[in-house]
Amino acid sequence: MVFGVANKRSIAWAIAKAWAAAGARLIFNYQGERLKENVEELIAEFGEQTALFPCDVSSDDEIKAFFDKTRNETDRLDLLLHSVAFAPKAILSAPPARLFAWRKTLAPTRSWRSRARLRP
Repeated sequence: MVFGVANKRSIAWAIAKAWAAAGARLIFNYQGERLKENVEELIAEFGEQTALFPCDVSSDDEIKAFFDKTRNETDRLDLLLHSVAFAPKAILSAPPARLFAWRKTLAPTRSWRSRARLRP
């Protein structure tokens, strides 16, 4: 089961291709109609039998519906990839120098979180 494929550059897509090459039968989700066409086009390489269902992971109802549909496809789940993420559109299309600045901006936040976890 693969959550989070958005396009051919998705980490989830690379992992899904590796799993398929190893013989896994895959089930995919898409979040919103905007991504459906992208994911449909990508998974076509695995054949028509590859399951694809909508699932907005911010909705408990959609998650339940996704797993209900999955149960109709299989009674067994061996692997689940959760590769759902969010990044502002401006960051996704930014040149590398701009991405460096964005990471630098977030660095204090990451450091604060790391220190907070270490406190008793």
